[in-house]
Amino acid sequence: MKKLVRLLVVAVVVVVALAIAGIFYIDTVAKAAIEVAGTKVLGVKTTVDKVSIGLTSGNAAMHGLHVANPEGCAAPEFLTLNLGGVAVSPGSLMSDVIRVPKIELSGMKLEFEQRVGGDSNVDSILANVKKFSGSGGGADKGASGDGKKFVIDELSLSDISVTARASGIPVGDKGIEIKVPKLVLKDIGSGGSDPVGLDQLTGMIVQAVMQAVMEASNGQLPAIFAQSITNGLAGLGDVFKSKMAVDLGNGLKDIGGNVGKALEDVGKGAGEAIEKGVKDATKGIGDAVDGIFNKK
Repeated sequence: MKKLVRLLVVAVVVVVALAIAGIFYIDTVAKAAIEVAGTKVLGVKTTVDKVSIGLTSGNAAMHGLHVANPEGCAAPEFLTLNLGGVAVSPGSLMSDVIRVPKIELSGMKLEFEQRVGGDSNVDSILANVKKFSGSGGGADKGASGDGKKFVIDELSLSDISVTARASGIPVGDKGIEIKVPKLVLKDIGSGGSDPVGLDQLTGMIVQAVMQAVMEASNGQLPAIFAQSITNGLAGLGDVFKSKMAVDLGNGLKDIGGNVGKALEDVGKGAGEAIEKGVKDATKGIGDAVDGIFNKK
């Protein structure tokens, strides 16, 4: 009997120790999860400087997200993000589906670069996102694995800036600069009926940012990047469902339907125009997006 009691005591101690370790290392676990998801979906090394999660407060923060460039690029990074803040429902942190009232991301910078050989880093990134999403035929049901799922009421990105450098631009030139003041996604996970994995969320954000950049470029985006985005978004359809609004300096404008459908509409309009030449391509992109925003 004494031996049994001792075994029980040891078991309890081990369980308590593991629970305490889980609390202390939850930041490390969250950091690793973000890095793994980003690397898998984007196809390039993704790292985070720091993640901090408040189990009792329901608040979390991410500092310094870095997405490397594909091989053959001069710039070391394709994307950087300064800060991300998350408000979660504390009671759901330990469950399979985490409820997130709000996510706020700020200070996103992207480097669009034409590589030696003619293609761009945007081609590589979006090709991987598209492959992950099931080539437009619907997201891979097993892509998110058995990890945590999320239902997010609102996700906002502010202060997005893009520098685009195509061949022919002088080496000393900073390239074309495009800014998107704010982008908002709502009802991610369809209110709980279709929660998303962290890797799905990564793909959704990248796609939404690309569409916002297309709208904000106002015809300035070099044709190679317009075509890269068009090819990358074509056929995605309703892969990632979410309501979307973009602020280009005149307040948020809602886009009807969902992110996937809006992206497909832009891709179709731009793709048809690109076949007619660079000048018609930029006009087609503008027309496609205008049609989305002006839908009744």
